[in-house]
Amino acid sequence: MGENKTANIVGIIFLIFGVVSIVNSFFLKNFQGILWFCYISLIILGIGFLKKNHFLIKSQLNIIAIPLIIWTFDFIYFLIFKHSLLNIVDYFFLSGPILSKIITLQHIFTIPLAIYTIKFIKPISKNSWKLSFIQTSIIFILSRIFSNPEQNLNWVYHTSLNLNLPYYPIFWFAGIFFMIISTNFLLKKIIKF
Repeated sequence: MGENKTANIVGIIFLIFGVVSIVNSFFLKNFQGILWFCYISLIILGIGFLKKNHFLIKSQLNIIAIPLIIWTFDFIYFLIFKHSLLNIVDYFFLSGPILSKIITLQHIFTIPLAIYTIKFIKPISKNSWKLSFIQTSIIFILSRIFSNPEQNLNWVYHTSLNLNLPYYPIFWFAGIFFMIISTNFLLKKIIKF
């Protein structure tokens, strides 16, 4: 299969999952759900792969790589031990719409598929971390406006471990900045390798 064709197929897969996840949120009347980082990133990854835009792809990987790896770890832990270690994936194992569960499985394959496919796109992106940080800042603000501590969209109110951290927004931004910068650095190494 040609490199362009592979990137196009992956782009279409991400775009379909992203659009279906947002449409599903509307059908479930979970309107604020469209603000989940992973849903937004799926759409932007889809566009990035279809347009062969390394900058867009890397900006999204900077945001979602570490959270999706942590989610996948907790998911595998639950499968083995029948309970969640980090209280992240419990919702997946509760009764609910099957489409939501299918959409949620994108947490497992998004990062490996994107990293495998990004090698087919010429790496010309510099400073993608800046877009990542701007995007996360905007989504933080929107998540605080349109959700509440019980919904805790994108963990903007507290961690899943419910730690009582003073000045939590500062902790959140420091954590996000660390994740973006470290992922950006690692992606450069992985892509070169």
